[in-house]
Amino acid sequence: RRPACGRAGWLTCALVARAPVPCVRGCPRCLLPSCATARVRFFRGISLSVGPHSGSGGVASEVWGRPECARLHARHSTAAMASTSRSEPKYKYISLGEASERALAREGTAGAKSRANIYAVVMESSNVRQTRGTDFICNLRLADSTTDAERTELLCFCADKNAFPAPRAAAGDIIRLHRVRVNNWNGKLQLVGALSQTKPFQFALFDGSRAEKEPYQTSSENYYMDAGDLDQLSALRAVRAQLLGLP
Repeated sequence: RRPACGRAGWLTCALVARAPVPCVRGCPRCLLPSCATARVRFFRGISLSVGPHSGSGGVASEVWGRPECARLHARHSTAAMASTSRSEPKYKYISLGEASERALAREGTAGAKSRANIYAVVMESSNVRQTRGTDFICNLRLADSTTDAERTELLCFCADKNAFPAPRAAAGDIIRLHRVRVNNWNGKLQLVGALSQTKPFQFALFDGSRAEKEPYQTSSENYYMDAGDLDQLSALRAVRAQLLGLP
């Protein structure tokens, strides 16, 4: 993009984390106003073979002359590469206790909606049954290290009765919930998830007794796993033993 500027202005590329590069002419908005020896060309939709963004369009720069220009360009390129190489969890997860606090904080707020990503241990699951309408419903009771003896209820709705979470074990498997609705029902936390192509809710079920990294059932074929998920699984498998009273 080239914002409004008296002369050449800044050239900014989203692919390099919006790192500013001095323009070909001196300009009050340039990082180095007196530098006229850095020449930058911006390409859109043209395959390049220059720098870390080769092959998908980006910024190709020719820097010569004054050494501070080359140092500036190298500094921006290094920072951009470092920012893209950082590995951070894609999803942020909260505990059932945190979800309960969030739900209670919204008590009395009309029309308020909240969604969260949660890992929990499945302690109980009901049979799938039909609602008064066209959907089906099933109930799961969940727990983690922040819950007391009273389990948290998860209500799942779907038009396909074969698409519901189906834990292998009567109790002890681990479920991952993405974008589940956090509700306050009579002063208690209630989780609600509707499975459909137009709804954002998704789930994944993991074996709680084995150190398996991949889920055995998912609501979507395209699910995502990273180091943050493995940490959640490891912690919940330890909690599972305490919840089930295992040695």
